[in-house]
Amino acid sequence: MPDNEQQRPCPWLYSDGVWTRLDHDPVPSGKGDRYEDSIKAAGFVYWFGAGKLYNTPLHLNVYVRWHPHPEPRYLIELDGPEYGQVVYAAELPDALTLTQQIAPALQALTVTDQVGHADSESLSVLGDLLDKMHDRTQVKNGKTIRR
Repeated sequence: MPDNEQQRPCPWLYSDGVWTRLDHDPVPSGKGDRYEDSIKAAGFVYWFGAGKLYNTPLHLNVYVRWHPHPEPRYLIELDGPEYGQVVYAAELPDALTLTQQIAPALQALTVTDQVGHADSESLSVLGDLLDKMHDRTQVKNGKTIRR
């Protein structure tokens, strides 16, 4: 297989509601480079994240870089247990739009994963919490009623 067929495709850029492929990766990495070091060398700094790696099925990190660096200004990293994906956002409105689109999936995956791995004691606590949230109480015969 030719060398160029073995390389990853260039990453995606989100700008003004449109997805395009970049002609190069703003975070080039050489063999043996740690990805975190390559991000820093490209001028990106950590902005925020959600989910703890290996404790949730999907982890999000957002990095930003300031002028004089050219666009893209934001790097959005999505990591799963075995595979990660990086996309870029041109400016702040683009980054906010993407994180807003990703947040519901991240939240749903995290809650589903946590409930799926809960033990019987945790499920009891979860049931009590849901009853409290929905203003329900248990009566002696075991039926759930609203207050």
